[in-house]
Amino acid sequence: MLHFSALQAWLDDPMFGVSKILAAGVMASLVLLLASGSGLGQPVLAAAEQEESHREDGGKAAASSPSNATRAAPSADTPHVLETIRRQYALPALAVVVVKDGRICDRAALGVRKVGDRIPVTTNDLFHIGSCTKAMTATLAALLIEEGNLRWDTTIAEAFPDLNGRIDRQYETVTVEQLLTHRGGCPNQPPSDAWRRAWKQKGTPAEQRREFIGAVLARPPAAAPGTKMIYSNQGYSVIGAMLEQVAGESWEDLITRRLFKPLGMSSAGFGPPGTLGKVDQPWGHKRNESVERGFDRSQPSRAGRKSREGIATADETGDRDRSEARLAEARPDQIDNPPAIGPGGRVHCTLEDLARFTIMHLDGERRGGLLRPETFRRLHSPPSGFDYACGWRSVRRDWARGQALTHDGSNTAWYVVMWLAPEIRFSVVIGTNMGGSDASRGCDAAAGAMIGKWLAQPTHEQ
Repeated sequence: MLHFSALQAWLDDPMFGVSKILAAGVMASLVLLLASGSGLGQPVLAAAEQEESHREDGGKAAASSPSNATRAAPSADTPHVLETIRRQYALPALAVVVVKDGRICDRAALGVRKVGDRIPVTTNDLFHIGSCTKAMTATLAALLIEEGNLRWDTTIAEAFPDLNGRIDRQYETVTVEQLLTHRGGCPNQPPSDAWRRAWKQKGTPAEQRREFIGAVLARPPAAAPGTKMIYSNQGYSVIGAMLEQVAGESWEDLITRRLFKPLGMSSAGFGPPGTLGKVDQPWGHKRNESVERGFDRSQPSRAGRKSREGIATADETGDRDRSEARLAEARPDQIDNPPAIGPGGRVHCTLEDLARFTIMHLDGERRGGLLRPETFRRLHSPPSGFDYACGWRSVRRDWARGQALTHDGSNTAWYVVMWLAPEIRFSVVIGTNMGGSDASRGCDAAAGAMIGKWLAQPTHEQ
């Protein structure tokens, strides 16, 4: 039976600290300087709950943030850097794609597809990207807005006239833009009865979503719409259903036709990667301490906040043995959330295809593309007083020379994070087939290392 995952269980300690990275002599100068936040959510399974939980108030929740990147020596070999980080955090696999000046300049993948199996991961393998899907759904909504099929201020009542009298009246005036920025009042947690029905997956994905959002909207909102940011997969389910209503096709078909195909994202699909029971693609993994049934801590953690710890040598047998022992604790599985919340987090693709998506957003405000420059600007601009825009968190970073866009995602068995610096046309995407705090911290460390490496030397195509 699939254990559809759930909610982020935030760690109690507000500061993880980044511990020693195992490194050989050539890496002795590698220093971790990672700051505030471990992403939009570190995933932990809660059996009857959802993928991620973010801070439910309107403040600026922490994001995975290498504010001063790990400085890898220019001669550092990317596979070696990834392997030392992978071993430190005992991850089955770790992969990266780096974009500089709008072109892919680096890529690597280390580790195995499944613990207990020797098949290695490759740079062409699929990774489940979790809530990074939200940036894609927001982009799709913007496409329909530019065509006049939808408006930023289209309301739920306008989109679903057949639901008149069947939804809470406060939801009637909630707009597309409010839903995309998590300010529509939709709850962080779904109604338990609707979530149980979603697990049964009866009907087409579009039918499942329509039933699911009907149950969500029939209850009062978690806060007055427009007053508070509440991170909500449910809100993105409503958006997905609105897109289906105006376009006359499922969100899955629509995003494939309108976004994935034009961008050449031929690997993109939905649900767990690969064939059930086979190791033709990576499997997701969880560690026992990262899986707490029915447990909910709704406050975000802050990983790697200005930690400066020593560097060990890579040949320390004790450290290697401990890493292997920790890795042996990982439980492989092929899991995902139900299609009802697909628009908020159910896409899988190669990291190279995800990098193609970031390139579009790196150049969008300057050059346009699938969307006009002003539309990209609106997608990237949060409401006043908030830091969450439309499918992106917008933060300031020195290494980015201004605005950085970021999002992470996990269905509790995978973890992927995107960092974009539009001002310098640079992005990095990192993924692992493991959920939990080790996964988010390991990806933070890898992102920081790549930022330090590639912003300190010239670009060359690889």
